[in-house]
Amino acid sequence: MHLGTSPPYGGERTTTEITRARTFHRLGLICERNTNQAFNSQAPWATSKPPLTELSAQAKVTLFQLIVVVLVTALFSLSTINCARRHFAHDPAAQQLIYQTVLGVLALGDAAHLAVTLYAMEPATRLRFGSWSTLVWATVVTDVSLFASRILWHCGVGRDVITGYQIRGKDRKDE
Repeated sequence: MHLGTSPPYGGERTTTEITRARTFHRLGLICERNTNQAFNSQAPWATSKPPLTELSAQAKVTLFQLIVVVLVTALFSLSTINCARRHFAHDPAAQQLIYQTVLGVLALGDAAHLAVTLYAMEPATRLRFGSWSTLVWATVVTDVSLFASRILWHCGVGRDVITGYQIRGKDRKDE
């Protein structure tokens, strides 16, 4: 994907094409200035060969499929939580079970994503934070912050905890 004015097929780019390309970058779907740089910065320690100057069609498709998977996961999670709020407003216990399931699965995904990222690094590079690329930093910071917030929710921070007593219609004072 080129951000310049001349597309790979020749001729001038339309304003819409340039705006669309810049919008993808602004949304943070690709952290670096172009797909090659984003692709090459995923594991800069992995090889001594010079980085690719042009991605293959397969690599571009894979990169954009990954973006779609992330967006679908986010939209599904947000719509599930919104639906639970709207349709189970009368039943806080059911809401919490739905939130617990969604946030639990997402927390496992965060942990797995972080583990795979760190596992793929060379052992000497894992603790040399200065050698990490922008993309690796973005991945680690995002994963840790999302994981921490989801675990804090499970610990009861920032929410009313519905206990087993309240679910069965009892109050702790009754016992």
